[in-house]
Amino acid sequence: MVNNSSKKRITSLRHNSNIWLRSILKDCFFDKVLNLGCGTDEDKEGSHYFKYFKHREIIFVDIKRTNITTLVANAEYLPFEDNTFDFTFVNWLLHLETVNLSCILNEIMRVTKSGGKAMISYRHVCSGRFCAIYNVIATYMNIESQFTYACTKENDLWRGKARLIYGTVL
Repeated sequence: MVNNSSKKRITSLRHNSNIWLRSILKDCFFDKVLNLGCGTDEDKEGSHYFKYFKHREIIFVDIKRTNITTLVANAEYLPFEDNTFDFTFVNWLLHLETVNLSCILNEIMRVTKSGGKAMISYRHVCSGRFCAIYNVIATYMNIESQFTYACTKENDLWRGKARLIYGTVL
């Protein structure tokens, strides 16, 4: 695990993926943003993910109310018009076994403008499922950058692979 300046311990995955995210998003400006599955939006290094990029408006959506949630909703049935968002940020939602992957991806693509951007991260212990998720995502977007990480139980509290994908919605 990695120590940061605030003495909190974070996983190697979180630390390295945050570095990648900041490098990809630092010069970006988005008019309207959807943060789907936002949780508390904390990056575990003393900041929030919404501070990694500039934006005019952001809507924080989660299935449970948190201190930052603006709307409680199920990711499988988003209450937004088609082509609403310029950028959709989906961080560590798709790895959950309870989610309907194709349904959520359809919703992400429906509410994100064609030509808009999306950042989607996921993890999985099964290499077959890990690759299958990537293949499904690749049918919905032009992948411009990705970060893949092999996790260990010692450094990341679980074993498997993690991937973050950034690209343009088709």
